Amino acid sequence: MAIRQERDSQQGVILILMLWVLAALTIIVYSLANEVRTEAMATRNTKLLAQAYYNARAGIAESIYKLLRARQGRFASPIPFAQGGAQADPDPTDIELGVITLDLPTGKAVCEIEDEGGKINVNNTGNDAMLRKLLGNIGIDPREGDGIVDSIYDFIDLNQRIKRMHGASDNYYMGLNPAYHTKKRTFECIEELLLVKGITPEIFYGKRLVQPNGQVTEVGGLIKYVTVQQTFGSQINVNSAAIPVLLSVPGIIPRKAAEIYERRKARPFRNTADIQAPMEAQGKLSVNPSQVYSIKAIGYINDMEIKRVIRATVSLNAAQERMRHRVVYWNENAVY
Repeated sequence: MAIRQERDSQQGVILILMLWVLAALTIIVYSLANEVRTEAMATRNTKLLAQAYYNARAGIAESIYKLLRARQGRFASPIPFAQGGAQADPDPTDIELGVITLDLPTGKAVCEIEDEGGKINVNNTGNDAMLRKLLGNIGIDPREGDGIVDSIYDFIDLNQRIKRMHGASDNYYMGLNPAYHTKKRTFECIEELLLVKGITPEIFYGKRLVQPNGQVTEVGGLIKYVTVQQTFGSQINVNSAAIPVLLSVPGIIPRKAAEIYERRKARPFRNTADIQAPMEAQGKLSVNPSQVYSIKAIGYINDMEIKRVIRATVSLNAAQERMRHRVVYWNENAVY
């Protein structure tokens, strides 16, 4: 009897051990399956992100090609004439309207194209007044705006013998942690503005305002309205300038800015006389492209929320007969 009880007890212990082994194996198998599933999803997402990236690159290439063709057309083709001998006004192209959509086998690329001539050049000290007004137009307090503008021009001042009233000298930046010197030459990359005293990421990139009713309003930052590229100096291309930039031009009031904006969406201005700008704005406005363009290409995958954003700035070759360009800025990690 005792022997039988001992045998039953041993069998019970063995059964419990087997159950523990099965439970451990189940946990191990589950963990391995979960790890394999996670790695498979990561691999799939990496593949999809790569596809979105190349869709964005295809959009950049298509945009550059169309910009070059458009420039050739402007120089090589005579202005068409309608019946009766009057000059015909051709319909605006997607390049002129500033948006290109490229359909691709794995998705699409949506490209926003902006003429840098429609922005305020911060490398030109003659744009001081317009830059101060622009900062006010995007909600910056005038005193804060004065400090930002003076600091911008102090930052690129070669000599820096005289600090501007609201600016910052090299001593200020050397007191920061980490410390750095002012540039003492013109900006080459738009992100360099983030080094300037007073320019926060919110001021540079913009922000989102949530209204009491839940509506979200996008407030643009400096990156949308200023350029560091060589354009027309103090002239602004009305066919590509945003409302805050138009309002920065002397004599342009909100009603006139809205009129220009709405008119050019349907049909870009072909000459400055059509703008009918006030006297003080004349000489500050242009209808000619600068031949320097920024491109924001968003690559999408079919029926998915995955996307990649590439920002580039291209300068078209001055030689009209050649299909050449130069990429002066490239950002594959753009999130804005």
